[in-house]
Parts: sequence; C-alpha cells; structure tokens
Amino acid sequence: MSKQTSNKKKLKRTNNWRIKSLNILKNQSNEDDSDHAGLIANCIRLRKKVLNDFTVEDLRLMIGQNETLIYLIPLALEELDKNTLAEGDLFEGDLLTNVLNCDADYWKKDPDSLRKLKVLLARDKTRLDQAGLAKDWFRRK
Repeated sequence: MSKQTSNKKKLKRTNNWRIKSLNILKNQSNEDDSDHAGLIANCIRLRKKVLNDFTVEDLRLMIGQNETLIYLIPLALEELDKNTLAEGDLFEGDLLTNVLNCDADYWKKDPDSLRKLKVLLARDKTRLDQAGLAKDWFRRK
C-alpha cells in the first residue's frame, strides 16, 4: 500500500463519530486515570468522553497534545467558526493557538480542514491581527 493511500485511509471518519469517545474510535480500552495526575489524568479522562460533549477547553487541551486530530480539528473548526478567539482556560484565542500549532503533517492529510481554517483566518483577519494571532501562519503553510 502506498503512503498516499494509507494517509487517505487514516483520515476516514467512522459513522456517528461525534457520539463516540476517542477510546472507542481508536478501539482502545479505557485506562484507569487514578494512578495519574494533572495533564495525563485529564487526557485519559477526555479519551473516555463522548466527542459531542467536548468543551472548548477539552479541545484546546487535547489538540495541544496532538491527540487524535482527525476527530478534534473538525470540532475545533466548528467552535472557531462561531468565535475565532474561543477561549478555554488559558487566554482568549487559546483554541486557535493550539490549532495553528498542531502537528504540521496533519494539514497535509486533511486539506478540507486546512481550507476551512484558511477561510476562518481570512474572514477574521482584522480581529486576529488586533489579538496578535495567526500573523505568520500563512507563510508556514
């Protein structure tokens, strides 16, 4: 199987993916988070949570860990479409910051999401410039 074919296969989202957890989508068992603390415990807990129930903070945290971007980036783009400066627990625009700084290879595998992101950035360019976000991103992509 060629690399290009395998990349396309990886990006196929399963039916009803929004009503499933990352663990179910990745066919992984639920790990006990009681032996962990902080970020690791949060990530383990979020892998068990149904994607439809993810908050902006949940998306920010997991995207910041480059966790299963195939499912999380589309959800993040929906939030960013409502408010490009959507805020988790850190600062205004923290979700966008993590989306912009996620694994660069992801965008090569999901050109539809890249196109949606570019539309959002162009639409809200003035607002993003005022917030100091996304200035150099187009040059990198």
